[in-house]
Amino acid sequence: GANLQRAYLTNAKLISADLSGANLAGAVLAKSDLTKANLQQTNFRSKIGLTTILNYSNLTEADLDWANLHHSNLEETNLMFAHLTGSNLAHSILTSANLFNAVLSEANLSFANLSYADLSFANVYGANLFSANLTDANLTGMENWDQAFWMGATYNPNTTFPVGMNPELDCFGMIFVPAPSALALISIAGFTTRRRRS
Repeated sequence: GANLQRAYLTNAKLISADLSGANLAGAVLAKSDLTKANLQQTNFRSKIGLTTILNYSNLTEADLDWANLHHSNLEETNLMFAHLTGSNLAHSILTSANLFNAVLSEANLSFANLSYADLSFANVYGANLFSANLTDANLTGMENWDQAFWMGATYNPNTTFPVGMNPELDCFGMIFVPAPSALALISIAGFTTRRRRS
């Protein structure tokens, strides 16, 4: 892959770029757009990438250990088997992201939106999930869930937990978000209709 070590790529437009196997260690990618890029097995170690756009990208087996990606967009990004030890993903959008078997040890996922994300068999040892959105997320087979910080994280009836993890009984401090009732949905629909007519 390409050697882009310590490259300055701020505001770069790399949409659908093929950077598989590239070395981006220490590269500055602040506000760069890597939508749909192929970043499989790419080395991002210690890179600076604040508010980077990586939605729909392929980051399978990518090395993102200690990467700074807070406030980044990783919606529907493929992060299967990715290494994210110590990475900063606070306030990032990870909606519907595939984090199957990803290593998230000591990662900062506080305030991250992980709704509909697949976190099955991911390793979250020492991870910070403070106030993360886990509604409709799949946590099946998650490793070291009992060593992660869950305070304020939200979940709903569709969140799938690993065997042994019960947020209602355990003292994790998680917040249950009930599914909207049929009556509430009808009321909202009626209110919207009335507003359109007025």
